[in-house]
Parts: sequence; C-alpha cells; structure tokens
Amino acid sequence: MRKNIIMIVMDSIRADALSCYGNKRNTTPNIDELAARGMRYENAFSNSSWTLASIGSLFTGKYVSKHQACDENQFLNEKNRTIAEILSSKGYKTAAICDNAFVSFHTGLDRGFDYYNFMRFKDFSLSSKAIKIAQALKKRNPFGSGFYKDSTTVQFNEAKRWLKKNMSQESSSFLYIHSDQTHYPYMPPLKFRKLFCDRSRDQLFAVNQDREKYVGGITPMGEEDFAVLRSLYEAELAFFDHCLGNFIKWMHKNNMMDNVLLVVTADHGENLGEHGLIGHGLCLYDTVTKVPLVVFDNSIKKSGVVRTQVQLNDLFPTILNAAGIPHEEIPDDIDGSDLAGINEMEYHDRVVIAEHSMQSIKIFQDKVPGISPDFEKNFRRRLHMIRFQDHKFIWSSNGSHEFYDLNNDPQELINIYDSERDKADQYEKMLFEKVNEFDGAEQSRDELQDTDEEITKRLRELGYMA
Repeated sequence: MRKNIIMIVMDSIRADALSCYGNKRNTTPNIDELAARGMRYENAFSNSSWTLASIGSLFTGKYVSKHQACDENQFLNEKNRTIAEILSSKGYKTAAICDNAFVSFHTGLDRGFDYYNFMRFKDFSLSSKAIKIAQALKKRNPFGSGFYKDSTTVQFNEAKRWLKKNMSQESSSFLYIHSDQTHYPYMPPLKFRKLFCDRSRDQLFAVNQDREKYVGGITPMGEEDFAVLRSLYEAELAFFDHCLGNFIKWMHKNNMMDNVLLVVTADHGENLGEHGLIGHGLCLYDTVTKVPLVVFDNSIKKSGVVRTQVQLNDLFPTILNAAGIPHEEIPDDIDGSDLAGINEMEYHDRVVIAEHSMQSIKIFQDKVPGISPDFEKNFRRRLHMIRFQDHKFIWSSNGSHEFYDLNNDPQELINIYDSERDKADQYEKMLFEKVNEFDGAEQSRDELQDTDEEITKRLRELGYMA
C-alpha cells in the first residue's frame, strides 16, 4: 500500500517560536509530541523569505532563481512540474486547502491538485458554514470575547471532510494544508491571548503590526512593543497548535494515521524587531529563513533530531521517494535531496540556499507618502544567500553584501564582509555556482491584484495592499 501524505504549512513561523525548538513558553505541545515520536530537523531553512518563492521551491525541488516564481514574476511557469502534478499522474488523489492568495490558481501553484479549496464561504460544507456564522455572531456580541481571527477551525473541518471521502485502503492521497492563521495581523482568540499576553485587548491591539509604517519610519516601536508583538505571535501559534492537535486526535480516532507521512513546517519565518524590521521579506536573515520541520511516520518506529542543515526544497524528492515514484521519473534538474539519506547521528556541513528577487516598494509608497529615497536604495534589491553551519554570505544587487561568522555572531549583527573579504569572495563564488540570475519582471504584484476580487481581498487582509 502506498503512503498517504499530509503536508501542513504554517505561514510566517520561525523555528525558535516552537517549544520543541527552545522556546521556554509552551507554544506547541502537539507539534512537540509529533517531534518526539518522529524526526525533527534542528536546522531547516526556507528557500526564500516570502510565500510564493518559498512554496515554489517546496513544490518543485528547485531554488527560486531556477523556478523563477518570485516578486518579479508571480506565476510558476508550466515547465516546472509540481509535486502534486507528479503524484496525481501516478494515481494519487490530491487536494489543497489553502487560504493564501500566493498559493492559488493565480500563481500556478494549484497545478496538480484535483481538489483546490481556497476557503471561500460558498465552497464550504454546511458544517463549516455553520462554524463561520457562529464565529461572526460571536464577534458582534458586545459582551463577547472581542475581535479575533480563526480560519483554522474551518480549514481542518474541510480537511476532515475531504479525507473522509478520499482516504481509503484502495487509493493513496496527498493533502496540502496552508494556514494563514499565523500570518500577521496577529489576532488570536481570547483564551490564547490570556495565556500568552498579560495586557488588555485594547493595549494589545494598539501596538503597531504594520511592516511598512514601522520600516518606513512613520511609526516608531520600542522593546515593549516588540514584546507585545511576540506574545500575540506566540498566542496565534499556540491556537494553531491546539487546532492541529484536535485534527490529529480525529485522525487517530478514525484509524487514519497508520499509513500516513505527516510533514509540519513553515514557508518562512518572521522578524519581530530584529534587524530593525517586523514582518518578512526584505532580507534573508535567519529570523525569516530558519523554520521548523517535523516529519512523522507512524509505520516507521524511528525518532530523532537531525542537526545537519536541510531546506524546504528537500521535501520534493523526500515525498516522491516515500510515495514510491521511480527515481527516473523525478525531474533531474532539482536542487533538493531526499531527507531519508541524512542520518541524525551523523553531521554534514551541508549548504543551504535562499533567495529574494527585486521587491516592489509600491505598498511602502502608498502607506508612507514621501518615504525616504534611501529606503528604495536599501531595500529594492535582489538577494542570494549561501549558508554553511559556521558562516553565511548574502549577496546584494546594490553592493551591500553581508558576511557573518555564525559561531561568534549567531544573531547576524556584525557584518565582517570588509574584514574577511578573501573568504567572503570564496563564498560568493560557491554561491553563483549554484544559483541563476532572475529573469526579470513578467507579471508584477500589481497585475496579480487586478485579476480577481477575492485575491485582492486576501492580499489586503494580509497587509500586502494599502
């Protein structure tokens, strides 16, 4: 019997937010339990610092500059076969339940999914519609718990509906769940606000969460603001973990876990005040590229912690091999490697790559009129990063290259590019042996926004539109 595969992606979650990755607050007891019984990858990295580029790499096994789905070209070219396309061609039932506009029919990342649920109310089951109506009434109740967001309850409810119809001993399934519950704005339900945030609702939501206003210089923030921001962020994560735990219990109750490969990860991390930034994009520091990665397989009684560096595009060959896809039918131009070949007892100084193409600054200009010309000089740039365990080099198209000694400076605060130029040049050479140049703009984010009212609505909710 072929393996059923469930991949769950949390948006914007950095590794150190999880308790199994060192957070002293108990944010993720359910993911922790999966990690204790499965494989936890201590040093996992996304291939970019925002969703489209990162998930493009996860779905194709390629670096961003190879698949070219990025800020400058917001559509995945059909020459790139996706993991869902390959699994579907081999008889897998494939489904995606996703509330992120950048993983949708407008970016080409829906290709290969027989069933794609974009979390539109009209497409929900009756039980999911009832949940959404009850949530809306609760928010309007003046004596209720106040404003919050909860897409996750319905998302897992829709996942259950699909699994009940499609997971069986006669067929194999691939289910992809991408949750924006953990993407800003952070508005966790009251129960989780109380657990993680020791301030009133009004105090919490008075803190700025707008990346453009902070980075653009019109809304200053201090350490107290960042502490509040992090508490809201952790409360959102804890709520998601709670919902995930209920989903896993449901799967056990319905005897669905025995032949499942379950992957839990994130598309990228999040700045919470580090490097003068909040949110994601704009940089390739570990705060936005180091992500959690837990792989659980109930049929294999093996658990452990892998400390070798891995990256999200490694999941492409890992999943295809687990599904029994013949090696000769896996594209030979991928950059990822099967995680099954990396032993947790061994250490390899393996290279990881992350990239960020030229980012539009229109939203900054819309939100921050008269923004400094220095902003465009500093942030409208292309970035390519190569990371070994002990050193990291970031190439920038504006010439402001960065080189860090991670042993002595794990927070990437001291740029030693000028003082270690010879060594940095070696890293630059290794980097450009592995990556391509970006092709340039074919479809801008502004063009993408104009294509669909629902897409525009989602982008505005996530802070990508003024």
